[in-house]
Amino acid sequence: MKGKEKFRSYFQKRINTINLLKKKATHSFTPSDYHSLRIEIKKLNAILEFINFYKSDFKKKHFIKNYKNIFKTAGKIREFQLEEDFIKKSKSKNLLKDYSRRLKELKQKEKIVFQKEIKGKFTGEIKKSHKQVLKVLNKATEEDAVNYLRVRKNKIETLFGGKKVKQKKVHELRKKLKEFFYNTKMLGGKESHKNEVKMDNFQELLGKWHDKIVIIKHLKETVKSDKIGEKELQQLIKLKWNLVSGREMLFRKITKIIESKVLRQ
Repeated sequence: MKGKEKFRSYFQKRINTINLLKKKATHSFTPSDYHSLRIEIKKLNAILEFINFYKSDFKKKHFIKNYKNIFKTAGKIREFQLEEDFIKKSKSKNLLKDYSRRLKELKQKEKIVFQKEIKGKFTGEIKKSHKQVLKVLNKATEEDAVNYLRVRKNKIETLFGGKKVKQKKVHELRKKLKEFFYNTKMLGGKESHKNEVKMDNFQELLGKWHDKIVIIKHLKETVKSDKIGEKELQQLIKLKWNLVSGREMLFRKITKIIESKVLRQ
C-alpha cells in the first residue's frame, strides 16, 4: 500500500473503530472503552496535524470540534475511574466509603452526559467532515510524510535538550511524542525496535506521572470543599501527599532519562 492509499486506509480505520465504539456506547461501555475512544480521537487529531503540515489552510478546528465535547466527557469519566481504582488499591479504602460513593455519583452524572452526546449532535455532524478529510488526504505525498516526520522529530529533539527539565516542558513532550508515534504508524517512519521499546517504556512512565497529577488535582479540589466529613478528609489529605511523593519520584526518573539523552541513542 502506497502514499495516499495508506493514509486514507489508516484514517478510515480510525473512523470505523470510533463508529463501533459509538454503537457499543448505547448499551454497554467498559472502562477500557472510554480510554480506547479517547485514543482513537487523539489519533485523528494527529492525522489532522499532519494535514495541517502540508496544507496550512486546512481548518483543523472545524473538524475536531465535533469530537471535542465527547473527548472531554470521556476524559472526566476516565479520571473518576482512575481515582476509584487508586482508592480501591489503597490501605484507606475502608475508611473512604462516603468519598467512594461520591466518586461513583460524579462518574454516573458524566455517563449520562456522555450518552446524550454520543447519540446526538456528535453522530450527525462528523459524517460530513470525514469526506472532506479524505479528499485532502488524497493530496498527501510520500515526500510530505518524510518531511513531516523529520520536522516533528527535530522538534522533539529540542524538547529533550536544555539543562533544566521543567514540568511544563514534560507535558509538551508527552503530547508531542504521542502525536509523533501515532503518525509514524500511519506514515511509515522507520524506528529501530530497540528505540521503539525505549520510547514505549518512556511514554508509559509519562502516563503514570500524568495519572498522579490528575488524581492529585481532584483531591485538592475535594479537600477545599465542605462536602466530605472530617475523618475521611484527613485520610484524603494523607493520600494526596502520598501521591505528591510518588509524582515527584516519577518526575525525577523522567528528568534523569531526558538528561541522560538515552532516548536519542
